[in-house]
Amino acid sequence: MDAAMAAFRDRARDTNLARVEVIEEALGHLQSGVLREEARLTARRAAHSLVGSAGTFGMREASELGRTLEAILDDATGAVGPQVRAGRGLELVTRLRVALGGSDGSDGSGAPNRPGGGSDSW
Repeated sequence: MDAAMAAFRDRARDTNLARVEVIEEALGHLQSGVLREEARLTARRAAHSLVGSAGTFGMREASELGRTLEAILDDATGAVGPQVRAGRGLELVTRLRVALGGSDGSDGSGAPNRPGGGSDSW
């Protein structure tokens, strides 16, 4: 990878990590029962943008985690309670940070390296 492309990827990673902060903050509010609709929508947009950005750079696990977080944030009135959704989302945020840092425990293909493979679903 040439230097310009590496710099572009680093900027995208930094932007995506900032998006993770927005998502995490919203999930914290969801967990405590005080998530405002505006904050939920902002976090959902951040997750959606992260999905595309991570996918552009071949970070499949990060993209899949972002997609699951987007679904959690979309499910404003779902059958699963907000504390459960928030707890699951916060677990995914931890995994997402690792995946975006380049140390995702994969074989380098961007595919998760876990028994059974596959992606998380909500």
